[in-house]
Amino acid sequence: GQIPKFVDLRAQEADFWYLGCIDATLWWLIALDFLDCRDPAAGLRQRLAPGIAKAIQWLGAQEHQRFFLLQQNEASDWADIMPRSGFVLYTNALWYRVKLLFELPNLEQTHYHFNHLFHPFKRDLPVYRRGRLLGHYARRGQRDPGLYLSFVNLSFAGDEGDVFGNVLAVLYGLADEAMTKGIINTLTAARVCDPYPIRVVT
Repeated sequence: GQIPKFVDLRAQEADFWYLGCIDATLWWLIALDFLDCRDPAAGLRQRLAPGIAKAIQWLGAQEHQRFFLLQQNEASDWADIMPRSGFVLYTNALWYRVKLLFELPNLEQTHYHFNHLFHPFKRDLPVYRRGRLLGHYARRGQRDPGLYLSFVNLSFAGDEGDVFGNVLAVLYGLADEAMTKGIINTLTAARVCDPYPIRVVT
């Protein structure tokens, strides 16, 4: 069910980089839905239903049973030079979108844990004890950056300010109104679009 990160049509070869690269599968599913909505008569989702089912099953095998968020190893997405691991903001923003588009179960739990794990500076603590523990580790020595953390695991939390992951969280409806305003203000203050269209991190 894993979708390769690159396909060479001339050589008829698929490159997976290594097993566990996660975002190509998520983007493939999002792209399929996008194309299917623009040309319903082509029946793309229907024709590719077996592959879609395998892709969703493969992603489901990476999902934590209580957080309903995807977990990944280091260098498992496009930002492989930034060794994010555990629960990754960018990947889970995409996972939430896939769940919404394909009507997958536990959407609300994914939304809830996304906001508690990647923004552990809220006053209300998660009900799940391990969630509170992860939040405690993520907050150590940090102040609220005005953004979601780029990744969280039991050893480290990413504070580099993942611009793409935060923008996706806003666009996909994961951030509430207050968090959205905070993200936009933080990114604007950091001048992420000066002088380029947008920087990857801040």
